[in-house]
Amino acid sequence: MNFKFNKEQTDDKREVGVLDKSGIYTVSIRNAYIKRMQSGAEAVHFDVFGAKGGTGFDVWVTKKNGEQAFGCGHIQSLMGILGIKELKSGKGTASLYDVNCGEFVDTEVEAFPDLIDKIVVVALRRKFYIKQTGDEGYRFELLCFLGADYRRYSEIESGEEAQYYKTLKFNDLIDLGNGNVVDYLSYKNDMKKNAPSYKSFDDPKDFESPLMRQGNEDIAEQNIDESLPF
Repeated sequence: MNFKFNKEQTDDKREVGVLDKSGIYTVSIRNAYIKRMQSGAEAVHFDVFGAKGGTGFDVWVTKKNGEQAFGCGHIQSLMGILGIKELKSGKGTASLYDVNCGEFVDTEVEAFPDLIDKIVVVALRRKFYIKQTGDEGYRFELLCFLGADYRRYSEIESGEEAQYYKTLKFNDLIDLGNGNVVDYLSYKNDMKKNAPSYKSFDDPKDFESPLMRQGNEDIAEQNIDESLPF
């Protein structure tokens, strides 16, 4: 068998899809870095890719008042699954949106090199929100990290079979602001009943993928900062 090299057919030339549904995915961590909000809240932002596409999501680790946030437990579980005893940050690079030039530019960030290219299973759920324009967008929230065999860290440690992932609920949510988060399908049904002239009841086609706006400190990021419940 013979192959003739064609750079246009290499893996990095293939179009990569974007994950757009809640579910469980096996992915490779392409980047992991600290994202700091003006309020003082901090998250570890993950960019991940798998066979079904890629996306990004935030794991909140520091509250606005400086206390630890619930996402620290996710990070500890990830470390346990990957066998990492100590996770240190260092200099890294991420493609972030620059509002001054209106395009994505390579930017120095505080990254976690020990997580790069690690394979992990993520359980993700869509959470919609209302943009300032009145349109809907959505971002992913992490439900949990799992091992390659779908076991959570406690199941790996105890030698139990994978059971926890079967209890996960992947119903979409919508954040209506002021800490008001409700079931997305119920919200849409209520909109149909109470506002027949509502212009669209389908999933938005122009959602703001975290993958496409990594770290973008624009209106979308301001909305995240304002909607944080801590």
